[in-house]
Amino acid sequence: MNLAFVRYFLAVAETGHFTRAARRLNVTQPTLSAGIARLEEELGARLFDRRRGVVLTEAGSRLVPQARIIIDAWAGARAELRQVPVARRPLRLGLLPTLPDRIVMTLTARLAASGRTLDLVEAPAETLQTRLRRGQHDAILTVLPDEATLPRLRALHREAYVVAVPSSHVLAGYSRATIADLATTPFVLRQHCEAHAAARRVFAHHGAHPPVVARTASDARALALVAAGTGACLMPESLTEATTDVVAVAEVRLERRLGLMLRPDLDPDAADLLRESVRGLPWMPPRQATLIAH
Repeated sequence: MNLAFVRYFLAVAETGHFTRAARRLNVTQPTLSAGIARLEEELGARLFDRRRGVVLTEAGSRLVPQARIIIDAWAGARAELRQVPVARRPLRLGLLPTLPDRIVMTLTARLAASGRTLDLVEAPAETLQTRLRRGQHDAILTVLPDEATLPRLRALHREAYVVAVPSSHVLAGYSRATIADLATTPFVLRQHCEAHAAARRVFAHHGAHPPVVARTASDARALALVAAGTGACLMPESLTEATTDVVAVAEVRLERRLGLMLRPDLDPDAADLLRESVRGLPWMPPRQATLIAH
């Protein structure tokens, strides 16, 4: 039985008029008449005597209280089910692989505390943005594109690239250096580094081609290799640790902007949760060493 047909029947019974009933329900009169005809066919009884206007037949009169019970029961069932927590699909979040661990841990802990389950995927910035456009991610935390006014975008952090050097390096303890100071220094290459190509061009422009002695996709491994004295490493400052010796290279003015990008049709509750969860993230490590100007 179609509930709409039951509502059509009650509206006609209560108004005594097909046109007024159709107007009350915001349907056309032919639609209402066809629905009542279908209901009469299903029940095997005529519900209205149309020879004397619109008058309930005996079958119609008996159906009225039962129809009200059906409608009330349906409304009660819907109200009851609204109290049951609805299983929501996981929040699909894309993450840049070069985000600091403390950022990922803080963000995921905040989202987990909200009760939302997560589906986390790491990928390069270009891949994340493509997946977001295709609706494969609900949101991404990534390097922001140059356009500063994209919809549903929240800039969170801007940082410079620095060079982490071993504690035994001649520049350890200094805050600034030049490309000439690093020209013969062995380097550890971070394979996910967004600024590698640009930095290489700047170094080459100044006639410097420092040797690459290690390549790794792990930022933690890169820092470990620096600490072990293997070589220096170009990285965003947020990836360094409190005890890491870092220098800013005068000729290398590279930086990255990080932020949150949301799927255009993401539901408002999820969007608000994500915006709130990225507030005040601990982007920078505390600095313990006093740096010496160079």
